[in-house]
Amino acid sequence: AEKTNALAAEAAEVKRVADGELGEAMPAMEAAKDAVNCLTKPAIQELKSLGKPPGECVEVSAAVAFLIKQEKKKIDWKYAQKMMGNPGGFIEEIQEFDGNNIPEFCLDNVRPLLSQPFFTFEVMKSKSTAAAYLANWVINIVAYNTIYKKVAPLMEKVRVATETKETAEASLEIVLARVREVQEKVATLNAVLPKSSALVREQPWSTSQFTTSSRPSLVAQSTGVL
Repeated sequence: AEKTNALAAEAAEVKRVADGELGEAMPAMEAAKDAVNCLTKPAIQELKSLGKPPGECVEVSAAVAFLIKQEKKKIDWKYAQKMMGNPGGFIEEIQEFDGNNIPEFCLDNVRPLLSQPFFTFEVMKSKSTAAAYLANWVINIVAYNTIYKKVAPLMEKVRVATETKETAEASLEIVLARVREVQEKVATLNAVLPKSSALVREQPWSTSQFTTSSRPSLVAQSTGVL
């Protein structure tokens, strides 16, 4: 029981730390979701229809391509227009993006763009509404991923600790069940034994049952005649 309690305490502590880290990550994930939810087909259509877009819009599009297309080189505007060719499909692709698992080389490509002064929602909204929300999505999905990667090992520790605790609890329950079974058998025996003792005490055994008349004589025994 003491070992089980110790394992439970360990699992609870690891979970507390992991929850704290995830608490920091979730606002970034929610902000990324909000940014995607603000994207509309007309806004994407308007962005991709620009013949000569502001350079900042091209850079934001390149950042998006680094993530969802895992491009290794910065894309040009022609590629960006193709990427946004189906506005609805493009939005769905961003919505379904796995923020938990972003390859490190993608992040390495995005970070120089994120460090640019223009890469903010406030600056980009004066260039293009769609580009502003795309920039906001990139900023927050990368922030979420950074925290998630710190939390992932803790989450694995929580899983292992929880499984260990549950295994220990299951083993303890088996032992306790056996103890209860033995206790029940002992209780049954304790209930039966007094009755057995009483029956023994109530039997009318006495020396009168073994009188000389009830036993063969020594002579008869010696002669073989009863």
